[in-house]
Amino acid sequence: MLSKKAIITLAFLLHGAWTLRADTSITAIGQSADVVMIGTLTNLGSGPSNGQFTFTLGVTKVLKGQINTPSITATLISGGGYIPPSVIPTSSIGQVGIWFLTQSQDNYQLIPTQTGHFLPGDLSWPLTPSLATLNFPGTLEQHLLQYLIGWYQSLANPSTRDDMRCVESLQSPSTIPQDALSAANSLMGSLVVADQVIGFAAAIGLGSDDALTSLSASVEVLASSPKFYIITDALSILYHPHGAASVPILKRIIDLHSSAPEIDAAAGAALSKIVVKEALPAMAELLNSSDPTAQLRAASFFGLFTLFADQNGIVSGGGPTGPFATDQTRQYTPRANSGITPQAYSSFWQEWWAQNHALFGF
Repeated sequence: MLSKKAIITLAFLLHGAWTLRADTSITAIGQSADVVMIGTLTNLGSGPSNGQFTFTLGVTKVLKGQINTPSITATLISGGGYIPPSVIPTSSIGQVGIWFLTQSQDNYQLIPTQTGHFLPGDLSWPLTPSLATLNFPGTLEQHLLQYLIGWYQSLANPSTRDDMRCVESLQSPSTIPQDALSAANSLMGSLVVADQVIGFAAAIGLGSDDALTSLSASVEVLASSPKFYIITDALSILYHPHGAASVPILKRIIDLHSSAPEIDAAAGAALSKIVVKEALPAMAELLNSSDPTAQLRAASFFGLFTLFADQNGIVSGGGPTGPFATDQTRQYTPRANSGITPQAYSSFWQEWWAQNHALFGF
């Protein structure tokens, strides 16, 4: 049976922008809309009538398109991937947010911020009244990302769904990476640890080695958050290293031998994507981890490296070359039901490294 943490992690990954699903990031919706406006829901029609809801929206500010009246009427039609609630409560009146609309002459149709079954709160991207009055410089995308960060930081206790929506928008293919990284950096600089976690996770998923450098200095503080797993998931799954240049940065995290949950295993997963001999010293250090999963990652790297590397320690991507492979190295390449413990794997490869590191110039 999956643990609660595993279930939350799985939900996070399935919901994320890296899966094959409709892109409901704030930037993607903004790009698809004819009109993007900040305003207030002032009235609800009597709907649904024929599957159609009608809304009256007070216009505060137009970010995209053109509206020349202080209020507009917009409709929402069930279908096209949108399944609204059977009833939108009158408590939704007064909802302030960013509203996304398609326009045909003077007719407006609402684009909800979620596809499929959505909640009344998904009619717009909610904003606090004070945030709605702020003006930001830059492009539409930069405006939306700054409102996104303001929205997230205004939440007293962000839910897992809120976390997912924030990271999803920063990780979205529709978001310019430089803009997304700037927004993530603003969260990393927050005084609130939970905000920092989301910022670090987003920046790491965007491939920021600067974020990893900062992580090595902040890992103990960040690990105090129950949401720290979002960082380790981003590091192990989403992070794409920049070749050998990323090895020293990952080794800095490994050298900490931190007690932060799963950080060693996540660093090992990221490091295992850099299949070069320069990664070997960092993997050797990972063998000393107290985390059995991290030890197995390092042992697997050594086993596969000895099987595929040529005499110069270069893995070309072809078939097994194997000048460093022996019956023992094959035996101590981790596999299921081997009967060998992670500690035994670790001990073997530590001894192997002590005997062979000079062959690779270390």
